[in-house]
Amino acid sequence: IIEVGGRVSFVDPLEVEYVEVDRNYVVIAVGQHSYKVRATLGEIAERLSLPRFVRIHRSVIINTAVIASVEKWFHGEYVITMRSGRKFTSGRTYRHRMQGLLLRRRCG
Repeated sequence: IIEVGGRVSFVDPLEVEYVEVDRNYVVIAVGQHSYKVRATLGEIAERLSLPRFVRIHRSVIINTAVIASVEKWFHGEYVITMRSGRKFTSGRTYRHRMQGLLLRRRCG
């Protein structure tokens, strides 16, 4: 459930493409829509406690089911392209999570 400006929207967590920090807000992208809510990324991460969501940066969580491609970048970083075309660069401190994600994808 996402409440924005007095309106309550029911969102299936499996349809969330990514969650990104925007100053004191969090933007939740769902298909062609995005919802800007006042929350922390940690709070949203708890609500999206499904294994398909991975934090790839201190300000970004992605839905691994909608990744189009992953490209190795410099110093242990990766560029992740989502099916929508949106690109994210992973943080170096999240390198192990990205490597685990790639390993799971190869084995699964």
